[in-house]
Amino acid sequence: MKIKPVSITIISWILIVLSGVGMVSSIVTYSVNEQAIEILKQTSHIPLQIQFLIAGTALIVQAICGIGFLQGLNWSRILFVVSSIAGILYSYLTSPIKVTLIFSVVFFGVVCFFLFRPISNKFFGNQKET
Repeated sequence: MKIKPVSITIISWILIVLSGVGMVSSIVTYSVNEQAIEILKQTSHIPLQIQFLIAGTALIVQAICGIGFLQGLNWSRILFVVSSIAGILYSYLTSPIKVTLIFSVVFFGVVCFFLFRPISNKFFGNQKET
């Protein structure tokens, strides 16, 4: 039986909850706040529908990663790394306020630290506990 590290459980639930909260808050904010929509239109050269599609996809992918982490699926670690790097690069290229990326980069680093520790590698790998 594989033993799931507590850090993986915590990270998984953080990703799942934050993705859900992000999705709900985005829907509520942009469905009732015309000013927020205008700010998005003015600060980006990317069409609004594309921005919503990218943000929604990113939130869904992060939730899928969290679920995959809970189940010990190794591909979810790879998906997390690839999607996070893509998201950080996208934000860097499109965000008018670059300093907001600091939290994302730090969060990514902390999560990767816990995802790739030896105990986590054992959990995500095919090695059996003895």
